Amino acid sequence: MKKAILKIKAIILLACVVLILGNAAFAQKTQSSVNERKFLTDAEVVYEFEQMLKLTADACDKLWLGNYIASAALGAGDTEKAKTYAQSMLTQAGTISPDCDGGQSIHIGNLILGHIALSAGNIAEAKRRLLAAGKMPGVQHSFNANMSLAQELIEKNERGVVLEYLDLCAKSWNADPNNLQIWKTLVKKGGFPDFGGKGDSLIGYKIDAELLDIIRKYLKAGNLTKPSRSKRAKQ
Repeated sequence: MKKAILKIKAIILLACVVLILGNAAFAQKTQSSVNERKFLTDAEVVYEFEQMLKLTADACDKLWLGNYIASAALGAGDTEKAKTYAQSMLTQAGTISPDCDGGQSIHIGNLILGHIALSAGNIAEAKRRLLAAGKMPGVQHSFNANMSLAQELIEKNERGVVLEYLDLCAKSWNADPNNLQIWKTLVKKGGFPDFGGKGDSLIGYKIDAELLDIIRKYLKAGNLTKPSRSKRAKQ
């Protein structure tokens, strides 16, 4: 059980973010062709996760579910719902236990609000939100920066704020720092970095029926965000 929990926590906050591996067999299956699997639409993800949210009491789990609902709502074009959940995430993340990795919610919530602002033509607010997304407190567990908003701002030639954002991400980056330096060099030269998957979905992992069932089971068992970070460090 400990190994399964560790796998799930490592993948949940992705941050850009791979989600959950239930076990080794499931991990192998996720590598199969996407053409062989039917993924939920963003609207379906919103519906399913909202149903789980109604039945969830744990504050950490609520915050995590909110990340997905806000991101999926944005993808589904439900701007108001995305905005409501994103703002709620930011409020919760500011008061929740450090064990819940609230920094990832601060990151995602600000990016969602930044996307909404940019769509409304408010570039100044989008830039402010991009920097706020990078200013999460401390070094985050399993932090995985998302570059989708940065990518859109580059396309609008707002390169200065993107360089600031990349510098902020370097403080919490848990991947190869060379990528950041390569991207910064390209941005400075007027190029367009290939952010790969980090420039796509804010969550970065699609949901199918089997994964949805795994999430339900772990929520029901109370294992999604447990044990705490301090306990995991001792295992």
